[in-house]
Amino acid sequence: MKEQQLNRLLKEQALSVLPYNIDNTSTAHMDVDYTLNTQTEIGLLSVQYAGILSIDNGAYPNNLFYTANIDMKKKEGMGLSDILHADESLEDWLLAQNPKALQTEQPTLGEIIDRQELIRMLTDPDSTNAEQYYELSLSLYIHEDKLGFSIPVIHALGDHAEYEVQLCSIPAKWRTQANLWQQCTKQPDTTIPTGEGSAVQSGSAAYTAKPTTEDIAVSDLEEQLKIINDSRNNQDTRSETIERFSSLLINWLQNDDSLVWNKDKSDPLLSANLTLTTPVMINNNEQNIRIISYHAPVEINGELESEYVYIQWKDEHGQLHAQLLIDGGAERVREGIVQSSGSGTTLLLGGYVSLYSPEPVFAAVWQLDFGAWTKQALHVLLPTTSEWTVERTDNEAIIYNPKYSTNQLLIEQHNHSLIITADDRIGIEAELNKQGTDLNLKLLP
Repeated sequence: MKEQQLNRLLKEQALSVLPYNIDNTSTAHMDVDYTLNTQTEIGLLSVQYAGILSIDNGAYPNNLFYTANIDMKKKEGMGLSDILHADESLEDWLLAQNPKALQTEQPTLGEIIDRQELIRMLTDPDSTNAEQYYELSLSLYIHEDKLGFSIPVIHALGDHAEYEVQLCSIPAKWRTQANLWQQCTKQPDTTIPTGEGSAVQSGSAAYTAKPTTEDIAVSDLEEQLKIINDSRNNQDTRSETIERFSSLLINWLQNDDSLVWNKDKSDPLLSANLTLTTPVMINNNEQNIRIISYHAPVEINGELESEYVYIQWKDEHGQLHAQLLIDGGAERVREGIVQSSGSGTTLLLGGYVSLYSPEPVFAAVWQLDFGAWTKQALHVLLPTTSEWTVERTDNEAIIYNPKYSTNQLLIEQHNHSLIITADDRIGIEAELNKQGTDLNLKLLP
C-alpha cells in the first residue's frame, strides 16, 4: 500500500466521528491519541483512537473511542461486516462470555447492554440509522491475539466501554474470509486426557481451526500463585493478582500444553492449588470435558468469593476451548455429569457451598450453546414430604438437612445421578430429566 493511500485512510477514519457530533467543524476541538497494532504477516493495521471532543458552548466534553481497521493488501478499510458474519446467535455467544470491561469500574457486557440493543449494534455495522455518536454501532479492533469492541454508553458511565475476547475463541461460523483469521488455523490434536490415565478420541476433525492464545507457561502461573499465597503481600496486590492468575489460567487451558496436566502428574505448586474433576459422560458424549477449580486464600476476598471454576473441552472438530463458569463464588465443585439430548449438551455440577454449617450441597445446570456454556434456569421438582430443605437461588438448588452435622455428596454411577446424604442416613437423589431441563429430586428408601 502506498504511504499516501494509507495516510488518507487513516485521516478519514480519524475524522469520521465528527459528523455524528457537530454541524460545524470550526466549533470543535479534538485532542485524540492513537494506538497502533500492526500484523504485517497478514497485512492488517488496527488503530484505536481515544481522546476528548469539546464543542463551543457545549454542556460538557465527550470522551471519544473509535477504531480503524485497514486491510493493507486490499488497500481498504474494514468494517464490522468485513470481520464478522454477525447475527443474533453471535449476540447470544458474546453475552454468554460476559467479558469484563477493560476499565474495572465499568459493568460487564451483560450488565451494560440489553440483548436487543446489542443485536442492533451487531447487525447494523455501518450505523446507517445513527443520528448521534452514542447511537453508533460497536466498533472493533485487534489487540495482540484478542478481538476488542467498544460500545458507546451514556456520559455518566464514561461515554464508551471496551471489552475483549480471545480472537480464536470465536467459533468459525461467524468468521469471514478476512486474513486476520489465518492465525487461528492449525491442525488440532483430537484427544484430551481424562485425568484417569487414559485419553478420549473426539469426533470428526475435518475442520482445522484452533485457538491461538497468549503463550502461557506453567512458570507464569506459578509466579502468580506465589504472590497470591504470600501473606506478606498486601490485600490489594494479592486480590489483583488473583484476577491476573485467572486470566492467565484461561489462556493456558486453551493451549495444548495444558492437556498433559492432571491431578496426579503435574507441577506440585499447580497441583496444590487446582482441583481437577472429570465429569461422568452419558450417551457416549464426546465433548471431552474437564472441570478445573481454584480455591483462593479465604483471607483475601472472604469465604463467599474464593472459588473459581473453569471448564475445558474439545468440540467435535477437535478445537480446544476454556471458559470461566464461577468467578469468585462460594461453590466448591466436586462432581459433574454430562448428558446429551436432542436439545444439546447439558452439564450437571454438584458440590458444597460455604454458607453455613452444616455445609449444604449445591446443584446447577449448564448448557453448551453457540460454543459457550450458559447457566440454565433451574426447574426443581421437590419431594412432597421431607425433612430436607431445598432452596433455589441464582439458578442453583441448595440442598441440606439441618438436623444432622454433615451433608455428603457422591455420584451414583448406574443411574448417573447425584446422591446427597446426611451423616450417612436417609438421602436425596438428584437427577436430570431426559431433556436436560429439569432437576428431579426424590427421597431414597
